Amino acid sequence: MAVRSFSALFISIALLVSACGGGGGGSNNPAVTPPPTGGTGNLTVLVGDGPLDSVFAVNIVISDIILIGEDDGQETVFSGEIGPINLLDLRNITELLFDGEVPAGDYSKIRLRITSLEVVETEGMPGEDVQLPANGRIDLNPQGTFNIAPGEDLVIQIDFDLDRSIHVVQTGNSRYRFRPVVFVDIIDQTDQLRLSKIFGLVIADGDDQYEFCYTPEMGDEMCTTVVLDDPVTILDEAGMATSMEMLVGGSAHAWGHFFVPATGEGTLFRAKLVVQGDEDSIEQIEGGVEGGVVDSAFPLLVVEGEDPFQVGISTALVLDELGDAFTDEIAAGQEAEAWAQVSVLTDLEDPLEFPAFLVQISPDDEEDSVEGTLFAVEGDQITLTTEAGEACVLNVVDTEIQQISGTGEAAESMDITVAQLGELVGTAPTVEAFGETDGDCLVADVIVVETDG
Repeated sequence: MAVRSFSALFISIALLVSACGGGGGGSNNPAVTPPPTGGTGNLTVLVGDGPLDSVFAVNIVISDIILIGEDDGQETVFSGEIGPINLLDLRNITELLFDGEVPAGDYSKIRLRITSLEVVETEGMPGEDVQLPANGRIDLNPQGTFNIAPGEDLVIQIDFDLDRSIHVVQTGNSRYRFRPVVFVDIIDQTDQLRLSKIFGLVIADGDDQYEFCYTPEMGDEMCTTVVLDDPVTILDEAGMATSMEMLVGGSAHAWGHFFVPATGEGTLFRAKLVVQGDEDSIEQIEGGVEGGVVDSAFPLLVVEGEDPFQVGISTALVLDELGDAFTDEIAAGQEAEAWAQVSVLTDLEDPLEFPAFLVQISPDDEEDSVEGTLFAVEGDQITLTTEAGEACVLNVVDTEIQQISGTGEAAESMDITVAQLGELVGTAPTVEAFGETDGDCLVADVIVVETDG
């Protein structure tokens, strides 16, 4: 049964936080030739992933987070070891990796050092190491520079697209190879990112504002300033409605969104759901929706060949993949994640009954793909040369194009434009496009370009 507990994940991610939210503290390591600047700003780094089907876990260990300036100056914001983190636990949500002061200035890249990455195909079986490029050093290069202004906050969301990043190969010491398809979203205002989850000791901090603080075994205390959404759902350990005042002094989980308010008061977390309990008090299941809602429950197939769970939603908060209210009907063919309290599950006679307090629904992630050598770029039409002949790919407004380079000091993942893609014609890069076929062309959601340098 693919039910995951969050406890190990929270411990791992808490180790990576070097300061409290709101700008306290400093980095774990001194800077290495920092970019010239004056003053400090506050940086919040979140991590999530895209789905990878047919495996139980993808565990990652990270040892460094480094900001690189345009002049190649570096600022190490974390150095140590974090993990293993099961990225599959972050399918539709993000977790906090780092929150602390860093030197203000212009930066162009985020470097991660991955010390290990493994795929666990079946629960209870040993994992298999994944081949890493450039000794695990990965440079994430968003389109253009990003600025951390003195006294201001910046939030960065890092999404590992596992389905497009991990490939099965037939040579080498591992069957798996990691191609770093990693998307970076940077916000410095009130834009909304994906749904996030935090955990900690609840401390009152003024009217309708709280601190969620967590002290890991190794590392400084991290604190996140929390405000309550309107409406907000607050549950006690038994799953009954309660108030935040009743949770003060104890531990709780919260789901919501990090955001940078225009008032300049620092990064905040707007909670739409708060659930009392310790780290081991929450369980999650995910899978494919098998049918619609009957008697306030829907069937969710978690493991092929086994009976589906009956996910009860009579009192659940039902959201879409971004964390907004889900307004469509729950129907077969969708994907879903559901969370429930362990205390509620242990009192049930039917092991397949899953009374959820939170459900996230997303579309089926199956898509078409085409792979070949770049031949031409004419306007928004891209032509690839494949084994079957020429293939047409259309670039549209929402298409994300990422160039992957595996040479040099670090493997680089860079967001590029269709015009920059056109500049690569004649260099014969390998291109893989993902999306939906419409007539003779594939309308691309994502295009991945692999080059040598």
